[in-house]
Amino acid sequence: MALDRMQITEAALILLKEGGMRALSTRRLGERLGIKGASLYHHFSGKAELLAYVADAMFRPVWRAPLPGENWQDWLIATAVRLRAQLNAYPDGAIVAAGTSPPEGRSAETINTLYAPLLAAGFAPETARNALITMLRFVGGWAADEQVAQRRGVARPATANDAAFTFGVRVIVRGVEQELADGPELPR
Repeated sequence: MALDRMQITEAALILLKEGGMRALSTRRLGERLGIKGASLYHHFSGKAELLAYVADAMFRPVWRAPLPGENWQDWLIATAVRLRAQLNAYPDGAIVAAGTSPPEGRSAETINTLYAPLLAAGFAPETARNALITMLRFVGGWAADEQVAQRRGVARPATANDAAFTFGVRVIVRGVEQELADGPELPR
């Protein structure tokens, strides 16, 4: 059976869901697919590229354009909430996603989906980029902290954790609103 990147990525997602990063070895992935682990490198240049595809597949259900009548603020908050839930749906999902970029060929689509609402609201491209990076890294860091705490058996009240997360997301959105209101950055 000839494999393609999508089939390999889907199998990797299943392994990640079953056991986190420990389960996501090239040997185990090869076994799951009925091939030698080294054969994966016919499809990916290395594990980093494979993880970029896995992260992209995790993110795909999260990225969407704003709903009719949805302002950029509500869209950004909803995106953050969906991203946190998606990262936490996979053990070590936040760790896998950390430091990845969309794979070649998916980058333009992802960037357009994420930037369009902010650019339409009047953001300069650099400000839109910085706002998105800030939110994405906040959510990724939050989810990583939750995943590590869970692995260590640290119990946190879900409602308090959710309230603190929502607070942080809203603080970021308010800061981004202020950046938009302030206009172009002043020279430093």
